[in-house]
Amino acid sequence: MKKDTKAAFLVENGFCEREYIEMQDMFSKMNISSRIISSDAELLTAWNKLDMPSDSHWGLKYAVDYHIGDAPGYNFDILVIPGGRRSAEKLRLDPSVKSFVSGFLDSGKPVIVYNLAHEVLFHLGLLGDYHISKYNPEIDYNLDIMTAGAHDSDIVCSGNLISLSGFDHDESLLAFYIESILSGKITDPGSNPIENKAA
Repeated sequence: MKKDTKAAFLVENGFCEREYIEMQDMFSKMNISSRIISSDAELLTAWNKLDMPSDSHWGLKYAVDYHIGDAPGYNFDILVIPGGRRSAEKLRLDPSVKSFVSGFLDSGKPVIVYNLAHEVLFHLGLLGDYHISKYNPEIDYNLDIMTAGAHDSDIVCSGNLISLSGFDHDESLLAFYIESILSGKITDPGSNPIENKAA
């Protein structure tokens, strides 16, 4: 992996802070820098969804580094789309998101999606032959995303798409998948996906 590897977090207000922090912490250990990209204002407020809905609450505010219309996607090596109901709903309705995300998918760069971010790819028609991790819909779109190659696993690496369900994933496994995609060792989404079930 090159020394100046850069990651982009594509988010809107209400993105899942827990997922963002999990990936950001891992990137720090891997010496990967990151930036926040959004179509929203200069500051975004994260959401903390906890096991008890009554305990869920708004999180910290985060500065946006690039508006999606000005974001140089070619300068980034990895794309991460955290979940979060409000963020996912806005992303799937933004016409500029499809071209931005497809640029990463088409170029073979790692794309990491968490939980409700599966909905974004599904509704934008970007899942194609990709397989995804197990899916528990929280938003009723009256669509069965399970037909889009979902597996009973918490982590699935399918081509250059890394799909995550739940929280607290194995950092060493995630790092292995990312490094394998960046080095070109994993390329074909139509081949048998690599699955991992959390203990």
